[in-house]
Amino acid sequence: MRLLLISIILATLIGCSSVRMPLVHTTYDVDDWTQKPANDQSALAGKSSNAAANTGRRGEPVDRDENNLSGIIKIPLKKDKGGNFYVEGTLNGVLKVKFHLDTGASTVLITKRNYSKLLKKGGVGATEWYSQRSESSSTATGESVDTTNFLLSSLDVGAVHMEMVRTTVLEEKGGSNLLGLSFLNRLGEYAVDVENSVLVVRPSDVYRPVPRLAYFASSDQHWMQAMQHWETAAEAEATKIADKLRIDTTPLYLVTQDSEGSDNSFISAYTKFLAQHLLSKGKTLITDPRVAEINDAPELRSNVVVTRHNATEEEVMVTTTIHHGGQMIFSNSTVYYLNPPDAENYKAKNKAKKKNLSVVGS
Repeated sequence: MRLLLISIILATLIGCSSVRMPLVHTTYDVDDWTQKPANDQSALAGKSSNAAANTGRRGEPVDRDENNLSGIIKIPLKKDKGGNFYVEGTLNGVLKVKFHLDTGASTVLITKRNYSKLLKKGGVGATEWYSQRSESSSTATGESVDTTNFLLSSLDVGAVHMEMVRTTVLEEKGGSNLLGLSFLNRLGEYAVDVENSVLVVRPSDVYRPVPRLAYFASSDQHWMQAMQHWETAAEAEATKIADKLRIDTTPLYLVTQDSEGSDNSFISAYTKFLAQHLLSKGKTLITDPRVAEINDAPELRSNVVVTRHNATEEEVMVTTTIHHGGQMIFSNSTVYYLNPPDAENYKAKNKAKKKNLSVVGS
């Protein structure tokens, strides 16, 4: 038997003109990527097998990402002495075959012998019969061979269940089953981990119950490491406040503690800088709570939250809000990087102390 390493180049392969490709669906079972496909007889008559294919062992959708939100699927491969990779697949849920992984093949190829086995097992149904076309194809060596091309109802490889797969059968005996581009191109991103003999797949299917991990589009984030930076941040905040309240001449009550009644080095300096730049922009400020209450002044308050992610340095979120009449009329939050030792400047130092009162009887 000779190994046909194909690059099937057909001007008239199925799907070009005579066969209308139906809507297809691919599912991925990343909950257990070693799970064997179910023996789904509904695919044999060319009917949609989505209902059965999308149900796992627990009656849940099989295209899950609960173990790996990045949506990566690993399919074990076997490598021969010549460096060729092989993988097991199941045709229409009834016939297991060994495929040679071949990115040079235009379609999935199965041998005439395996097609006969599929026929005997009842795995050739209406979909396969009505989509059959006899063609002439070329191998990688330039040799012309007779082929039969059709739509395979379903093909399972590892955790991937794919329907309506363009498939070719060689009319001559011998050859090898090839897992070609009509299957591989529908996986999304894929790569062969040569060292570990694994096909690594990152599916592109958009019909998923659980979203895959993706990176946020990011912009540069400022690094807060000097008191001058506090002033720069306060000036930018004052500009936003003045723009928001440009037609409102009501005085603002500037609170010099954060929302929890705590004080820290940053809040103490930041509110002074904020007052400086608000005054320079024509705003009137009140610092006495009694006067603010009499004038029903909106309350301007700043708050800081310090956190740390494993992938970054310390970070601080500075939030400025304005409240009036039980409503929030302004809010803005900005995040900055910190040098880890500087984080103490942003943490509470003097929390409002609770007084315990004792009643003494006479």
